[in-house]
Amino acid sequence: ELTYVAKFAESIESTYQEHYFLQFAHPFDNVVQYLDEVVEVLAAQISAAATGRVERGEAAWPEVPRELYDARLAPERRLRAILKFASQLLPDADGHCMVIALLPFECSDADAYSQLVLGAAAIDRAEEPWFERIRLVMYDDRSRRIATKTLAGNSVRHVLVCQVDFSTPALTDALARDAADPALPESERMACLL
Repeated sequence: ELTYVAKFAESIESTYQEHYFLQFAHPFDNVVQYLDEVVEVLAAQISAAATGRVERGEAAWPEVPRELYDARLAPERRLRAILKFASQLLPDADGHCMVIALLPFECSDADAYSQLVLGAAAIDRAEEPWFERIRLVMYDDRSRRIATKTLAGNSVRHVLVCQVDFSTPALTDALARDAADPALPESERMACLL
């Protein structure tokens, strides 16, 4: 299902070009391994963007701080440090956000993943003003709904919970309805049949 969410996130990125998007889709076997890979992917993206930034006359982004590589840090503290660093990559001008999608294609430890993302969702924007420009996209196992229940029960501010069904039956049904919808342009209707 997360393949569809990842594709959806990519389409949003092309629509909102003033925002920065980071997507972390690698497997979540355990929290240390996942955060290690988040840091590696972030470092690779910063390195890849360096040439383009210089060519456009923009300042180089800072290197990933050593602290973020420290697997001994408590996972929630480490993720908070990663998010804070990512917020520092944004231009000073208003109107820019960093959209961070923590969407592992496979998750072997749903409890640890949920604890990690719930810690991030609970960051208080009043105490951490840098978090105002961060948007998190996270996954919750539909069969267990650990994060959804916790977020609803704790009334976490600034959180929007969307329950979307990307199962094969739901997608097939949506495509069939769109293909039969005379209000849609013919090209869109025909694309639903492919």
